[in-house]
Amino acid sequence: MEDKAVKNHKRFNIDSFKRFTECARNCTGIDLLSKKVIQLLQTSVTAETILVVISDDLEVSSPVFISDNYSGGRDNSLLAAEVIDSVTARQIDSPESKKEIDIFENPDLDGTIISILATHGKRFSIFIQPIIRASSTSAEDFTFLEMLSNVLSITLDKMTIDAADLRNLNQILAAKQEWETSIDHLTQLICFLDERGYVLRANKILETWYGGSVKDVKGKTVHSLLHPGCTNVDCELHNKWRTLWGLSDTSGFESVEIYDHLTERSISMTIRKSRLKNPLDRENHSGAVLIIQDISDSLWDKYLLESYSQELFVQLQNKNLEINKINKYLASEKNNHTKIRESLIETETKLQSLSAQLLTAHEEERKRIAGELHDSIGQSLSVVKLRLQNVLSTDISNHDLERFEADRNSLLKVVDLTIDEVRRISMGLRPSILDDIGLLATLQWFTREFKEACRTIQLDTDFTIEESTLTDTQKVVIFRIIQESLNNITKHAQAKAIFISVTATSNSIDLHIEDDGVGFNHLSQKNPSGFGLGSMRERAKLSGGELVISSEPGRGTVIKGIWQAQTPI
Repeated sequence: MEDKAVKNHKRFNIDSFKRFTECARNCTGIDLLSKKVIQLLQTSVTAETILVVISDDLEVSSPVFISDNYSGGRDNSLLAAEVIDSVTARQIDSPESKKEIDIFENPDLDGTIISILATHGKRFSIFIQPIIRASSTSAEDFTFLEMLSNVLSITLDKMTIDAADLRNLNQILAAKQEWETSIDHLTQLICFLDERGYVLRANKILETWYGGSVKDVKGKTVHSLLHPGCTNVDCELHNKWRTLWGLSDTSGFESVEIYDHLTERSISMTIRKSRLKNPLDRENHSGAVLIIQDISDSLWDKYLLESYSQELFVQLQNKNLEINKINKYLASEKNNHTKIRESLIETETKLQSLSAQLLTAHEEERKRIAGELHDSIGQSLSVVKLRLQNVLSTDISNHDLERFEADRNSLLKVVDLTIDEVRRISMGLRPSILDDIGLLATLQWFTREFKEACRTIQLDTDFTIEESTLTDTQKVVIFRIIQESLNNITKHAQAKAIFISVTATSNSIDLHIEDDGVGFNHLSQKNPSGFGLGSMRERAKLSGGELVISSEPGRGTVIKGIWQAQTPI
């Protein structure tokens, strides 16, 4: 055990002890004296824990303790109470130990205790726990500790320590301990650096990230602390840290992000330089705080956010394209609906006009038929009545027989003429041969009648159709269109020649009517006031066909109609 103790003993430095003695001679505050004691012991012995406890003699309530073991280990307040208990028990159990200075080993605490009682009743206890437990204190160690105790005893005797000083010191130390505990619970690695950039302290996150112990950080560089044993001259962390430290000399605040291959983390290193004041020291020191934060999750979140943003942007673009297409489609549909609405309004207007014209036409047709019946049939029947009365009143005798025969023959002629007139009117209304023998025979009869009635107009025809290809409705419509066309030509066209053809193709029936008359501007006839052109178009449309009328002034008129054939030819 003696060998181990000697092996762990640091070399005693007389210059350090002289500087401590000079400082202790001029020291007036118990807090500064305690700090200087700890600093001297740190340079003179290899210890895991150094604890200074200040209390009243044989009193354990509210002791003040100052420790270099800032990172914890065992709870310092409990350790301070155990040190006082150990000193109190030794004073009670060993009367020979009741002296101003007592140095002894405590096997229960695995350390050495120095107990110094000042003349004003304050006890100054020092607990030293070596790194190697259960090691005995060497003779050289005892000699050094006795020298230290004598200097402390002299200093304490001339130093005034009142309860207020201890309370203030206790509050400062409690606040310091709370602050250090809070630092240890942070998720960032916090390092306190001196003016040369060497580490003074670090919080416990260091042990989680890089292993090792926070007790061994003092005096290390940041690179050796984070990458122990690294000799790579191209180490990114080493180079970035040197650059960061150099830049902070001017700005006082710098930050950099790097990827640490050792821990496989993306980290952010932020340094802030300032003048720091230690609550246990009356001197200001230049130093810096280094904050190292793991930003791997933040970078990943940033990457995901950028990816999602890009994806969302693409989706929004696609949605915008779709919306634009929908808007164009809706605009087109709106335009179509507008056109349909206008077309419906126009159609409704036409229908109203056609209805009015139809009513007018019906009235005109009734008037015409009534006139013909009155002027023709009525007069013929009146003549028949008068002749019949003459015949009935004639006394048939030999000398009146010739007269009777003449009146009878005249009456028969009038009756024949009346019958012909009834047939003419009936044919004008609807030719019976259209239903009896078909469209072709009707057209041949009608054109023949037209030629007889209008000898000044040359009419050529071409009728090559099969009756089976036409429906009954189509037969009537084609006949009426030809009838109306010839009626319009004779009234308005001043034509000398007319050509009419009704032909059949493989799946359609074609009507062609052409004249060499004066023509008209068909563009101005979109809403004709006459019933003829509109009637022909409506007849063709209602029968499943289409009628096109084209004309120019001085160039005649062409009417073309087309219908779907009933059966393919």
